[in-house]
Amino acid sequence: MGVTVLAPMVSFGYAHDLEITTDRMILSENVCFLGYPFNFATGDKGINAGFPVPFVKKAIVSAFEDSTIYLDGHNNPGFSGGGGRDSR
Repeated sequence: MGVTVLAPMVSFGYAHDLEITTDRMILSENVCFLGYPFNFATGDKGINAGFPVPFVKKAIVSAFEDSTIYLDGHNNPGFSGGGGRDSR
């Protein structure tokens, strides 16, 4: 179990303060996670400043424990925690 934090080299979207908290999160809430299953990416050079666009997967919040949030969703190799020979 781990947490991945992305730090892009370019700014995108709108700048908002983001407080990472579970205070208003509820069990069974729908959430999404991003990744590159089987090293695939979407998009072309005309979007996302030339960077690949990840796949989006859906999950639900299934449990909380201390500062850990457990998600229940289908995962493939290439997503964080997806297993396979490329996982570390």
